This record gives sequence, structure tokens and C-alpha cells, in this order.
Amino acid sequence: MAKFVIDNAYFAVGTISAAATDLRTYTRSVTVNFTAAEQDKTVMGNTAMARLSGLKDASIDAEFVTDFADGTLDVDLWNWYNNGLDVAVYVAAEGATPTASNPVYTGTMICTAFTPISGSVGDAAMSTANFVLSIGEQMDRVVSA
Repeated sequence: MAKFVIDNAYFAVGTISAAATDLRTYTRSVTVNFTAAEQDKTVMGNTAMARLSGLKDASIDAEFVTDFADGTLDVDLWNWYNNGLDVAVYVAAEGATPTASNPVYTGTMICTAFTPISGSVGDAAMSTANFVLSIGEQMDRVVSA
């Protein structure tokens, strides 16, 4: 398995009716989280817990260097959060082109948390956002264009 330093992660978000906005120039970190609801199937006679993997879920946590200029990051994040818009989200570890060694994870999500200002004196102004699945479908893992 190849090892690499994340220095060109792709993160793009757009409304379903508009092209995605590439947020790489603002993105400091991005994390894709997959979870499954744990269902207990333990019965009499089991000597340990028995479980099933239930409904799947996904979320994305992102940290950005803030930009408040018109038409930039803060405006987009505010609109996605405040208007509860379904957005198409795309994340890959190394650039935007999907390959077998660089899958692009994509899904329809809503922004459920937005922190527009974060930092201490002397720090770069940061913001964070959280996106979660919104339409009852799993994220896709795309390995070819």
C-alpha cells in the first residue's frame, strides 16, 4: 500500500443545481466519517454480544482558513447552512481525479453545523463546518471518471 502526505486533498461542494465549488484554497483539514447503526442480535445461549450492521451514515468535518469577502467561503457556507440546502459533496485524498489509488467520495448532504469564526489572538482566522447525509442514500466511492 502506498503511503503519502496529504497535501492536495480535494474538497468541493455545490448545490444540486449548480457546479461544485472547489474549496481546496480554503481547506485546512477534511475528514470523511462512515458509521453503521449497531443492532443487537444477542440471544439466549450466546456467551458474548452478537451484532448486525444496521443503517449506514456518513459525515464530513472540515476546517477552513476563513475568508469573509463577498462571493467567497463564508458566503457559501452560510447559505448552505442557513438555507438547509441539499449539496453535492466531493472529497478525495490527492486531487480531483478519481483513480483506483485516489477514490473520490461523493454524496448528497446538508450542512448541520457551521462555526464562522474561531481562533485566538495571533492565529489565522478559522471556520469549521459539518455535513451529513440528507436523502437516505449512502455516499458513493468513485474510482474512475
